[in-house]
Amino acid sequence: MAKSRTALLVTYTMADPAAVGVFFRALRLSRELHRRGWTCVVFNYGPIPDDPKVDESRGTCEIIRFDSDNSQRDLDLILGIYRRIAPGVVLFGEYPLHFMEPLLLGARLLVTPPVLVLDQYYGPDSGAELWGVDVYLVYGVGSLWTDSRPPRRSLAVIPPFIDLVTPKGELPVPAALAALPWMTIVGFDPRVMCAGIELLARLCDVGVAGVVLSHDPAEAARLMREAGVPNDRAVALPLQHDGILFGLIAASRVVVLANGFMQLAEAVALGCPALSIRPKVYQPARPLPSWTSHGHTACGGAAMVMARVATKSGAATTTSPAMVRATSASVAPQCSCQGQTQRCTPPLTSVLRRRR
Repeated sequence: MAKSRTALLVTYTMADPAAVGVFFRALRLSRELHRRGWTCVVFNYGPIPDDPKVDESRGTCEIIRFDSDNSQRDLDLILGIYRRIAPGVVLFGEYPLHFMEPLLLGARLLVTPPVLVLDQYYGPDSGAELWGVDVYLVYGVGSLWTDSRPPRRSLAVIPPFIDLVTPKGELPVPAALAALPWMTIVGFDPRVMCAGIELLARLCDVGVAGVVLSHDPAEAARLMREAGVPNDRAVALPLQHDGILFGLIAASRVVVLANGFMQLAEAVALGCPALSIRPKVYQPARPLPSWTSHGHTACGGAAMVMARVATKSGAATTTSPAMVRATSASVAPQCSCQGQTQRCTPPLTSVLRRRR
């Protein structure tokens, strides 16, 4: 019997607050697996995001939405779906939370295909409590795990998957703004967008421009007007494909984003300082990476900001080999010591003015 070349990628999403990083990471992986000759099925617990990347991915993978309120009853349903798919490998986009446990149990009951988990590298204890997992892959940036090694052979640290970074001159940013230092606000979550716009309004006096990504660009533009952001200092864009998103982050002096580990790791890999906004209510509860520092904002229910000055290591550079740009180590050299990253929080206006 021929070995199955079908990969089953199990993910989850939540609507409020937005938690979609695990799902989008699986879409990126499915595109690469498809390129290598695999048939991919993304089995997602929760709503499917309204995003152009989803429409783009439907050509390379099947996307199944699953909702559950009765884990015992649904185990039989899950097993039936898994057996129909007949995967050769099962990959969980994050270590299963409590509501995902029936999905992991179903994967183990299949017996034959290996079960892999792709999670975040929060520190040396990552993956300490493993059950029913054959290989544990943790996602992070090389400079962040310099002093700690994976605790076992079945655990491997992998860099962010950044396959395309759009050059600055090809980004959908007006020429007048492109000539200014700008901050990108990744406003997928309304609270993040609100906090970023509030910050932008305060920085316009020092010559900073803004690029806001939003599900609703018209609403983002309205919020900027109300906050007092001049029309010639900002642009509101709809959600973008990965290459443009990475290009915007790479060209920014700073990026404002949610406190998802994946977005933070990508910003660090792209050499861009990141301000991470934590909503008042966020599930699942996860430990913060050790490389964040804390401040506060009063905007729209956002309770905390984590500021990170990124340094670009060799391990991060390999994720985007075509990208040549200055690193934030030149902005804050006290943060870098022989490739190792130390925690620091320089004044934001200093970063915006000095970063090249």
